[in-house]
Amino acid sequence: VPLALAAVRASTGAEPYAAARWLNAVCVFVTVLLATRPIAASPFALLVLLALLAGPWFTTMHLWLWSEPLFLLLALVCVRVALTVSPPSASAGRIVLLGVCCGLATLTRYAGVSLMAGVGLLVLLSGKSLAGKIRRLLWCGGAYVATVGPWIGWLATTGGAPRSLGLYTEDAWSRVAVPLARTFVEVFVPFSWPLPVAIAVVVAAVVLVARTDVVGPLRAAASTAYISAVLLAANVAFLVGARLFADAGIPMDERILSTAVLFLAIALSDLAKAAYPTGLPVVASVLMACVAVGNIVATAPHFIH
Repeated sequence: VPLALAAVRASTGAEPYAAARWLNAVCVFVTVLLATRPIAASPFALLVLLALLAGPWFTTMHLWLWSEPLFLLLALVCVRVALTVSPPSASAGRIVLLGVCCGLATLTRYAGVSLMAGVGLLVLLSGKSLAGKIRRLLWCGGAYVATVGPWIGWLATTGGAPRSLGLYTEDAWSRVAVPLARTFVEVFVPFSWPLPVAIAVVVAAVVLVARTDVVGPLRAAASTAYISAVLLAANVAFLVGARLFADAGIPMDERILSTAVLFLAIALSDLAKAAYPTGLPVVASVLMACVAVGNIVATAPHFIH
């Protein structure tokens, strides 16, 4: 973030706070562009994505001077680069680029470690030979270590002893599991409803869509959805692990989980494109329009204040 702010200030002459806002504006523009461009031909996929991006979890991240805007952009770049290195013929240069992107994300926020873990998991789950998997892990992992190594080394020599690990499981259900579930549910039902009611509404909507047969057969392999789902699982597992074993003060809120929610939005929009390359399924579109309206209503007070 400091390097990005310095670049903005050097190119615009803006003061630090103004430079941070310019950085946020650039990040939100590029993030939305990268997210929408691959699905631009599918109206339903665009509706799904934009309905979810309209929520407070995304908009508020770009209203405050936080590191999340840059981190969300780098996380999405990792998804797009990971998609290009999936084919067996992918060049070593692209694999190295993926490692560098994961490293830059880690330098932006510590949760970037989960991106590298997710990429490693993707490599291990791939259908390539053992030698091919090892080769890719070495290229990507080497680039990652080369990117974050100097910073970690500097911290080790100047920052004192690292935080000791422990076990912080008191009230894990009410402070970890429930907030985690609520954050994801409120992406679709952004209201202060009791959690069981909100979950019931989401489940009822899914059942309604399934019973009206609007999901339809997938016409293409939703590879972006697969990559996003693996990175989402790695991100949530890392954050829960950090909360339970390193820092009891980590809240499972929309800020901490914004990257996981972004992966969810990308995965769902990719599945929507695969199921409906053209056209708008009636019931599912109406439900997503309701999600969009709810998210806009929930987001409006943040702009007012």
